[in-house]
This record gives sequence, C-alpha cells and structure tokens, in this order.
Amino acid sequence: MSLLGDGAERQTVEPDVTVVDGDDQAIAVDELHARSPSHTQATKQTGEVKRRRRGGTRVLVAGAPVREKRERCAAPKLAYLLLGDDAGGASALAAGGRMKTHLLIDGELVAGQGEPESVLDPATGEVIARVPGASTAQVSAAVAAADRAFATWKRTTPKERAALLLRLADRVESREAELGRLESLNCGKPLSLALADEMPAVVDVLRFFAGAARARIGLAAGEYAAGHTSMIRRDALGVVAAIAPWNYPLMMAAWKIAPALAAGNTVVLKPSEQTPLTTLALAEDLAEIFPP
Repeated sequence: MSLLGDGAERQTVEPDVTVVDGDDQAIAVDELHARSPSHTQATKQTGEVKRRRRGGTRVLVAGAPVREKRERCAAPKLAYLLLGDDAGGASALAAGGRMKTHLLIDGELVAGQGEPESVLDPATGEVIARVPGASTAQVSAAVAAADRAFATWKRTTPKERAALLLRLADRVESREAELGRLESLNCGKPLSLALADEMPAVVDVLRFFAGAARARIGLAAGEYAAGHTSMIRRDALGVVAAIAPWNYPLMMAAWKIAPALAAGNTVVLKPSEQTPLTTLALAEDLAEIFPP
C-alpha cells in the first residue's frame, strides 16, 4: 500500500456568544453553524474578533454600523469558530495535532521529495498545510514496492484480507471525529455533513468489501465442449494505480483502496493535491495494519 501525494489551532467559543454579520444582523452561533462555511468565513474576514470575559464574542464589521444582540445558545454542540492567527496557514487544528504530510512508500512514512503543494481552506483561501509531492524516483519506488508486495498479497486468503480491512474500518470509526473535522477544514464543507455522512460511509465501504472478499463465486462450471471442463476462476491482476478526486477525499480513497485490496491486488494511490489531508492522516494506520 503506497500513498503519494503544521500545527494549527481551533478556538472554541463558549455557548454565550454574539455574532454580528456583514448584513448588520445579529445571529447566534447555532444559526451561524447552519450557514455555509464561505458565509461564515467571509464574516470573519471582514471583521475584528474580540473575546469578552464572560464568554461572548463580538464581531465588529469594517465599514458597517454594528448592532449587538446577545443570545444564549443551547449546549455547545458545534458552537465554535475557526479564527485565523497568521498568514502561514496555522489557523485551525484538525486531527488534534500536527497535520500529517508524509507519504507512505514500501511500509515507511517518508517526506515527499517533489515540489510542495499549498493546501487551502476553501472557505478563506488560507494556506493550512504545505505538502511536498512525490518525486519521479519516489513514484517509481512506490510502484516497485507494490509489485514486490503483490507476490505475497495475492496468495493471502479472503479471510485474511477481510480481517485487515475490518481492522482498518474499526480504526477509521474510532477516529471519525478528528477525520471529520479535518475533512471539513480541507474541503470547506459543513462539519455536520462530514461527520454524519462521509465518515460513516467510509467505514461502511471498508466493511462491505471485507465481506465481498469472502463472497466471490464462479458463474459457470461444467462440460460445455466435448472432452473439456469449463470454469471461471478469479485471479488478482497486480498493481492498481488509483487517483482520488478532491470532493469526497477519504470516501473516494476508500472506494478505490478497498475493492482492490479485497481482490488481492496492491495499490498505489494518489490523493488530490487540493484535498490530501485525511488520506495522509490515515497513512500511519495503513502502515500499521497492512504489510508493506
């Protein structure tokens, strides 16, 4: 398994908050959460944010009269804002620590040797990570490693392959909250959708193909020509090169990785250069669970 392709802070706002947006309207954080990320971030970009001792937040919008209205939110329930603090991309902490930017090649996590790509928060245009791509030599090394691994992996039983895919599904499920936050940050989509839709779908895809690995059947067998027995046999093909798009990064990666591994193939996966962060965050788990 090969993946080819830092720290930032999330600031929590207490339940008692006031937000004044660019339309000179006062709204509570629960309502703000329901709006699009671009609207939320545009509000922040045009204003100055100040903290109050009693847990309120006041947004002063440049060039517009400010009306203030204090509202009490129910429990914090996603009541937070991501507040930028510098131009170098350290504006929002996803995955509870430093963002993972290493590539997984031949079972080892290595720094990319190619040109670094700037990864943006689409809601603000801010650089949140710099991810070095794979050099030509590293791509060749990844393909060679996958080819070597195929000789052993193709001989594993469906039971063995299914067990490892189920372990990966369990690991993703245990990390749903942090991976969902990171997906939301990198894709600019609502956190609620990343948590309620995409992360469960990733887990389900991995478990589905774990089951499919043990349910393959031949469609026909028998004597269809005199003196001959006909049958269908399914064999792994070899190294699968996969490219994941930007819009559902981890889900699309799972859709490509899971069936290939379940069938006994090996994989070289290139995540989108625009949204690689959740796939790279999973690299440590892939290295731990699967053989090189």
